[in-house]
Amino acid sequence: MSAVNAPYGFMPVRTLGGGQIRSFGLRGGIASAYGTAIFRGDPVKLVTAGTYQLAAAGEAISAIFAGWAPEDGGVYNTGRYWVAGTTYTKAPMCYFWPIEDMLFSVQGAGTIAQTALGDAADHNAGTGNTRSGQSGAFLASGSLAGAGNSAGWKVIDIDPTTDNAWGDAYTRVLVLANEINLGRAPGNAI
Repeated sequence: MSAVNAPYGFMPVRTLGGGQIRSFGLRGGIASAYGTAIFRGDPVKLVTAGTYQLAAAGEAISAIFAGWAPEDGGVYNTGRYWVAGTTYTKAPMCYFWPIEDMLFSVQGAGTIAQTALGDAADHNAGTGNTRSGQSGAFLASGSLAGAGNSAGWKVIDIDPTTDNAWGDAYTRVLVLANEINLGRAPGNAI
């Protein structure tokens, strides 16, 4: 049973069309000196500067952060999370999972019953893990409301992983983006 509170953010499971899960890269996708950490699996929003920032609960989502690759003298290193206040002179490549037509696995903040199918809820940012780079974002299951609700995510199914069932203490579910920030930055699929 999912009795352990161990949120891991929003992880892509599959596309609705059955295609390959791909991230897109955007050079300079996060502004230099952006002061908030962003972890792998965190929902992000596109801002008017053409860069992404961590999305707060209740804000429309543009993508899910997948990682980044800073460039240092031609040598690429990978970063699983964006360290708050990171500055750069040469823009790094930032990677994001698109949310349109993508199914994500996420842990609820508490019990989610099968009667929540089709209901919507917002996310909470949680606390990311600086060692693994994994997000601590979770579905605010206490705010689940009926179909047609304008919250950020819609519950589509139970996550079929082992030891997970409807009504568990911290149910893992599959969700689709319900509120999307249609502003989209160009990027190359990888």
